[in-house]
Amino acid sequence: MRLVGRDHTTVLHACRKIEQLREESHDIKEDFSNLIRTLSS
Repeated sequence: MRLVGRDHTTVLHACRKIEQLREESHDIKEDFSNLIRTLSS
């Protein structure tokens, strides 16, 4: 399966990396929360 021109394993790796960064960095966790809030409104 390809998503936005990427293999699904590339997308899966990116999702896991973002989750790891969110756990390690308060700033990234806050930025991610703000992004989700903005996209949800």
